[in-house]
Amino acid sequence: MNYENRLAVQVSLYTGLRLGDVLKSTPADLVGNKLHYVAEKTGKQGTASLSRALAEKLRKNANNYWLFPSPYKYGIKHRHRSTVYKDFIDARERAKIDENVTPHSARKTFAVETRDKKGFDEVKKALQHDNIGTTMLYALSDYKQPKNGEKIDYDVLAGKVALEVARLLIPELKQMFGNP
Repeated sequence: MNYENRLAVQVSLYTGLRLGDVLKSTPADLVGNKLHYVAEKTGKQGTASLSRALAEKLRKNANNYWLFPSPYKYGIKHRHRSTVYKDFIDARERAKIDENVTPHSARKTFAVETRDKKGFDEVKKALQHDNIGTTMLYALSDYKQPKNGEKIDYDVLAGKVALEVARLLIPELKQMFGNP
């Protein structure tokens, strides 16, 4: 992948932001090591933390208007999502990776890693989800789908979901019935 496309996916992986939100970021959105954004899909405002090194890479990549300027209309437009996707898919095919991995997989990877390090509530907060079901799809996306006609192990998947639901319900149950 070319440098700018790799950098955009890296920011998505590090922050959990959608690729489109990463690409439409401006130099004014980057304050210190914080990337301020308004999610295009939901209209919600947020701030994502970056490492110092990643913030510096973004500053070096930026022009006066965009952190990811278009290679075709420099200064007028930001890099388009389809440009990154095409480059990513081409790289995946050259590497002979059979899994359906896309730039959006970076957001899912962020969710799984955040779940493992900080818990499910932090995933919901970081991804700005209102619906807990949506958060569960992301936070449990490390569940491996079977290949070549193998059957899905629904017991394993149901166990993960049941543990998460129980964890979420325990505070409410304690509030309703008191501690046992």
